[in-house]
Amino acid sequence: MLCTRGDMAEVKHTMFAGMAFGLAELFKHSVGKKRLSGPVPYGVELSAPDGPSTAGGKQALQHVKLVPEQGGPTLLIGTANAVDKTAELRTFKHVDEMHRQRFKGIPFEADPTQYDDLIAAARAFFADYKYTVTITEAPPKPVAPQAAAPSRPMPAVSSRPVPPAGVAKLPTSRLRVILTVAVTAAVVIALALFLRH
Repeated sequence: MLCTRGDMAEVKHTMFAGMAFGLAELFKHSVGKKRLSGPVPYGVELSAPDGPSTAGGKQALQHVKLVPEQGGPTLLIGTANAVDKTAELRTFKHVDEMHRQRFKGIPFEADPTQYDDLIAAARAFFADYKYTVTITEAPPKPVAPQAAAPSRPMPAVSSRPVPPAGVAKLPTSRLRVILTVAVTAAVVIALALFLRH
């Protein structure tokens, strides 16, 4: 049976989705068996793609999540990408800071030792499948706007326009204007008479 180009593209899409589904299933049967106890007990999951395709791997990002066993919001503790074989996992401190930001200062009340064991198991899982794993310590800090420079007194600005370079400064009083015009006229007449002779 011959495959057309369209069929090959569909196989590629299905291949990435299949890898993601397979990884999620393997994660479920290994790391997914771990639990975090505390006021809110959590299970851990690796998300699977929403459909049969990941658009050729463009939507291949999977989320490592803590899911409350009694219902409630999930917490993102990492990501994995089956296409570029990378995984990122968050430390307890990172998740605690994100939890406080998301839930108005309420700390993440899981056992830090159990959480660290869970992250170690997830790290080993991804490493076994040849993923490059990074651990992020803390969420990125929001960039604070730079403080404005202290204001300095502005030099006094003259209301008189500044003439461009190379232009004579004209007098401002009426008498000076009349004298300047008269002298200029006399010079012009004298030059004209001189040039005629």
